[in-house]
Amino acid sequence: MVTDVHKLNKSTKIMGCFVVHMVRTYKRKTMRQSWDETAMNNAIQTVKKGEMGIKKASATFNVLKTTLRRRARNKSVTARRV
Repeated sequence: MVTDVHKLNKSTKIMGCFVVHMVRTYKRKTMRQSWDETAMNNAIQTVKKGEMGIKKASATFNVLKTTLRRRARNKSVTARRV
């Protein structure tokens, strides 16, 4: 435990009896929601028209296959992120 509070960095917070260091730079650990909205719209349209299957459209437009499948099946959901 740090005894002198004035010697702590600006990025350090004291919470109860714990010293918590704040993150300086955040690095994303997953690729969730990294697709482009226009690419998803184009992929949905090609799947609905029957020009491509879901697997080929997801590879062509660089979108996730499961997200494309879910959005192509559901008629009321648009391709915008929630």
